[in-house]
Amino acid sequence: MAPITFLQPGRLETRTGGSIYNRRIVDGLRTMGHEIVVHELDSTFPLAADRAIEQASAIVTAVADRGVVIADSLLVAALADVLLREAARLHLLALMHLPVALTPGLGSEIAERLGRREARVLRVASRVVVTGRSMVDAVSTHAADLSRVVVVEPGVDAAPVRQRSHEEGTLQLLCVANVVPGKGHDLLLDALSALTTRPWHLTCAGSVTRDRRFVEKLAAQASDRGVASRVSFAGELDDDALASAYAQADLFVLPTRFETYGMAAAEAIAHGLPVVSTATGAIPSIVGDLAGLVVAPDDVDALRGALALVMDDRSVRRRFRAGALRMRTRLRSWATAAQEFGHVVEAAARG
Repeated sequence: MAPITFLQPGRLETRTGGSIYNRRIVDGLRTMGHEIVVHELDSTFPLAADRAIEQASAIVTAVADRGVVIADSLLVAALADVLLREAARLHLLALMHLPVALTPGLGSEIAERLGRREARVLRVASRVVVTGRSMVDAVSTHAADLSRVVVVEPGVDAAPVRQRSHEEGTLQLLCVANVVPGKGHDLLLDALSALTTRPWHLTCAGSVTRDRRFVEKLAAQASDRGVASRVSFAGELDDDALASAYAQADLFVLPTRFETYGMAAAEAIAHGLPVVSTATGAIPSIVGDLAGLVVAPDDVDALRGALALVMDDRSVRRRFRAGALRMRTRLRSWATAAQEFGHVVEAAARG
């Protein structure tokens, strides 16, 4: 099989859910023996300037006939012209982490325009890969043949189970998510501000540079609510520091407003941590009825109640910890995810 062309928005090493997924799939495919050429394109997609679009278009045009091209969802709409022009001679895979219309920060008019361009590409793609089952309906209206829509969910690495468990003293809460509005840090601060009679400390691990205005708003919110000294924004952590954060935590909290899958929740379960999160993406099935509590997104009262229950009842914490240890055995590996993705690539290449 000819080398696979992988079109990546920004650096493959970026610590976002989409880039982590892409990197692990690329690594897995290479382990399976596939040759992959990764092109790290401008990070401003889907709103890239003309020059960046021209550079990316030249890469697609240069791919040999019957070559496999994998395009990340942030690129599909912006590169619609070249992808539509070249689709007939290429095996095009659209890797849909999220439809462009749902990309945070786009105005409604821009989202609608880009969404129409994206839909045209999905109708001609050899395969449309979605990274969560919740995305099937979102793309199915655009894909002419549903048999071309394939779900390849993320995997998770085997992780050491945390050894400490506070029975007394300060409960260590951990949230792993880039600090942006969609992850719901503001909801978490609101919920925790009514629980100040309990001993807790929250560590937020994730980039604080993607939306500085939102980070400033959170700092003011924590100060106004009187919890600033009990909340730490640790920034983006490397693998060792993040492993240490998991090892020190008693409870994982992810108040996200929307997820395609919920990789951070799966990682917490892999570490044997109980979880309080929201019912979006695959999080309800990742946590199940055993490993924690799942509430509706954007419901501060429900989030506050779930946190209070876990904080106040030692037996609940013990039960959810035992449940997390059971649920971790059901998690899928990155090797399985890569193998599934490899089958999709090979099927597309066979035409």
